[in-house]
Amino acid sequence: MHTVLVPYWSRILKKDRIISRELSARGGTLYGELCGDRVKLSGKCRLYLSGEITVWEIHDIEERLTMFRSMRRYKQQISEEECIRILMTEKRGVLSMSGEDGYPYGIPLNHWYNPEDGKLYVRVAFLGFENQSKYEKDMPLRVIGYDGAAYRAEISQGDRYPVITLVLYFGDEPWGKNRAIYDAIDVPEMFRPFVSDYKINVFEIAHLPKESVNYFHSDFRIVVDYFVHRRDDPDYRPKDPARFQHVDEVLKLMAALTGDERFIEILMGEGGKPKDMCEVLDRAEARGIDKSRIESIRNIMETLKLTAQQAMNALKIPANEQSKYLSKL
Repeated sequence: MHTVLVPYWSRILKKDRIISRELSARGGTLYGELCGDRVKLSGKCRLYLSGEITVWEIHDIEERLTMFRSMRRYKQQISEEECIRILMTEKRGVLSMSGEDGYPYGIPLNHWYNPEDGKLYVRVAFLGFENQSKYEKDMPLRVIGYDGAAYRAEISQGDRYPVITLVLYFGDEPWGKNRAIYDAIDVPEMFRPFVSDYKINVFEIAHLPKESVNYFHSDFRIVVDYFVHRRDDPDYRPKDPARFQHVDEVLKLMAALTGDERFIEILMGEGGKPKDMCEVLDRAEARGIDKSRIESIRNIMETLKLTAQQAMNALKIPANEQSKYLSKL
């Protein structure tokens, strides 16, 4: 500051030497002398801070003004290998950001570094899913139990995150009334100020607008597309079917949600794993036909006392198809 004050007062007072007195409790005297375009300062002092000043070349300054500028205190920068090691061994960190008007703030987060894709994943909430194929009137009571167990686990772990439970309902009929504690339990009016009306998040998948299917990603989009369109068209076939990424998981989920074991039979049967939903539905339809034929063959064999060969001939099943039914009778 005095390198600016000395030239200022020298010009006003017409003097090259200026004596300044610090009037604080600690006090002090500072002598300043104007020497051309420089200022000499002298007096008694005590060292309290030292550092380095780096004067950058023009091209260095331009580089540091780019979006991905280099670290200013580059001597403190650690290697990329060391960064990865810290990210993989430490479970917690602080995400530092700039808020409104450049105000800095930090958020403590749990993180996980995936060395395969080089991405850093942070945990901001505990998310749980409850898949339902039928309406469950006690679902608010079940969800509050799930959420309570998750919060109790956080007490022992030391972390604190919001718990979110989503109920994914795949039934054709609309979800019933019960979406909160007051719906599931008859709470007298006098008790309601003391009883929290815990609400649940129900997503009626089959009743979503058709255009909302595009909001979903990965294989779950295929499942949502099937349920959304099947409600209006039981024979629906996707025009441009997406290929499965995780065939086993999708077919097991479809079997659990629909109660149709043909999805598991397709997974375990011959012909390899299906590539898309069209192939799954074609195989399911073929298996339905096969089951019907097998039942018809058995009925004729039992009623008319015929052999399997005779029963299949009576049903006019082609000879080249009879072998696949013989092994199942």
